[in-house]
Amino acid sequence: MHESNRAVRQLAAYGLALVMIVLASQRAGAQVITEFSLPFANSEPYTITAGPDGNLWFTEFATHRIGRITPQGNITEFPLLTGNGRWGITSGPDHNLWFTDFVGNQVESITPIGGVTAFPLVTADSRPTGITAGPDGSLWFTEFAKNQIGRITPTGVITEFSLPGAQSRKCTAIAAGPDGNLWFTESNGNQIGRITPAGSLVEFTLPTPANGPQGITAAADGSLWFTEQTTHRIGRIAPNGAISEFPLPSAGGPLAITTGPDGNLWFTESSGHSIGRITPFSHQITEFSLPNTRGTPQSITAGPDGNLWYTDRAGNKVGRLTTPPTHDSVVRRLRPITVTIPHGFSLTRRLVAVIVRNADILPVPERPGHLIQLIASDGDCPLGTLSTPDFDPAAAGAQNMVMLAGGESKAAMVMVTLPSKAFKTFNERAPHRCTASFTATAGDPTAADPSPNNTATLVIDVIDQNDY
Repeated sequence: MHESNRAVRQLAAYGLALVMIVLASQRAGAQVITEFSLPFANSEPYTITAGPDGNLWFTEFATHRIGRITPQGNITEFPLLTGNGRWGITSGPDHNLWFTDFVGNQVESITPIGGVTAFPLVTADSRPTGITAGPDGSLWFTEFAKNQIGRITPTGVITEFSLPGAQSRKCTAIAAGPDGNLWFTESNGNQIGRITPAGSLVEFTLPTPANGPQGITAAADGSLWFTEQTTHRIGRIAPNGAISEFPLPSAGGPLAITTGPDGNLWFTESSGHSIGRITPFSHQITEFSLPNTRGTPQSITAGPDGNLWYTDRAGNKVGRLTTPPTHDSVVRRLRPITVTIPHGFSLTRRLVAVIVRNADILPVPERPGHLIQLIASDGDCPLGTLSTPDFDPAAAGAQNMVMLAGGESKAAMVMVTLPSKAFKTFNERAPHRCTASFTATAGDPTAADPSPNNTATLVIDVIDQNDY
């Protein structure tokens, strides 16, 4: 253990290459991000975290420095006594930053003004990686090379807990869970592990083989969410061990993951050069392509300024992404309808009202509101069963978008057309049934819908008197 009081190198942020970029979503829309180039080439910024001082702190794997960046983009770098290889970083209960030294086999802490303390690990060549603050007031970390989970108190007392068996698990990331335990990923073992503050271990095998789980974080739904780098999925594990997996629309190689200030899950796609977002309840996935096609976003965290901050390892930058809006658009539940096609008629029609509502009412109702688009789907009904929803039948054409303030509702009229030839009714007590659906989306395609209440189904029972 040693102390470092060496003077820090203050870097003039105004002299850095500051790039304002429009970040385009793969689906539509645009988000503005700001990227800040690091002053030393090939620093390989690695993990980033929000600090206790209101700034962002990050490790540099290829240098002997720890970086700090203010929400305005001013960068300060703090030199360390030993060589390169810093990996994970987190805020500690002592209001210092704690980080792992993958190469030097130690855990270190740094005060907000740059005082560094190092704690060598008990087990040689254990390669510490991820680190997080635990519910017990200690710091918990993974040991990539030795099948161990470590715990260190703010005073430097280290305890190591061995995983059962001889297989190399390659434990990578670790996070505090909502259940008061620590959860970690096993990139080579294809498992998610759970350890209590007392050291009791349980492992959960992932349903898809060879997933390569990497990052992990706690979410607003009470579960842990993690990335599956090899199979390009985002996973969720409940405190009881129940696992769900959600495939990405592209082969992006998801790496780190965090809960954003908007309550959604945000993750880096290292091979896809993108930042991804998944909503915890509706599981809506959106991918935002970075402007630098050679960039490799590594780590991501929520900042104190309400934005997302990430490291670009190959681009040698730290990026700030403005959180896209979140809008809760609701479709009111629809009652089933029964429609009779009279004998001798080739079809019948029924007008149906579908009500949408802007549910953005907290902390105050949204003003002036947001655009809501209502999309109709025929489902398993015949093609052409539903017309385009129309919020203003008096105007020419179908108006399927409406501006609503928070708490306001409006009905769209939809024509249901049912041709006799498409249905087979055996008798009046055995109608032919099909199901259509309606989905409300925000007019802003980059906006996320946090809850699964924006879809409603319409069950249609058809009695075709021409068939009996």
